[in-house]
Amino acid sequence: LEHRLRAAGQALEEAKKDRKRQVAGLQVKLESADAEVAGLRSTQNNQRSEIESKLQVTAQQLELEKQQHTRQLAQLKADLEARELEHSKAANQSEELRKAVQAQERCMQRVRSEHEQQLEALKENLQAREVEHAKEVANQRAALQRTVQSQERSLGQVAEEAELARMNHAAEVAALDHR
Repeated sequence: LEHRLRAAGQALEEAKKDRKRQVAGLQVKLESADAEVAGLRSTQNNQRSEIESKLQVTAQQLELEKQQHTRQLAQLKADLEARELEHSKAANQSEELRKAVQAQERCMQRVRSEHEQQLEALKENLQAREVEHAKEVANQRAALQRTVQSQERSLGQVAEEAELARMNHAAEVAALDHR
């Protein structure tokens, strides 16, 4: 019995030692696993910090780009509005110029029409004067012809009277010579 108790005690001791060895091995594995987990956590934390830092930088860059794009868009809108205003002014000036040209054309047409009317009136006046002048010339010619004819008759009468006087004078001279 003693022998068996001793053997059992030894077996129990061996089992305890074996158990201790197993527990020690497990503890080493557990510590190793804890260290690995801690390393992974540290790596993960580092990666997270790096990603967050990159995200922050990217967000800042995006914000800067957004601000820049907003400024560019505002500038483009301002340029567009300025060009539209310029275009509108140019269109207004073009319209005003077109109206001024039309007004000038109407004025010139009116002046041309007035000139044509004046020219027509002058032509009619000239024709009337020419007719009047022709009548006056015809009347003056007729009067001159009558005067010439009258003077010719007077001259003929004077010539006859002179011939008669000459003949009378010759007769008187002949009568005196006869005496």
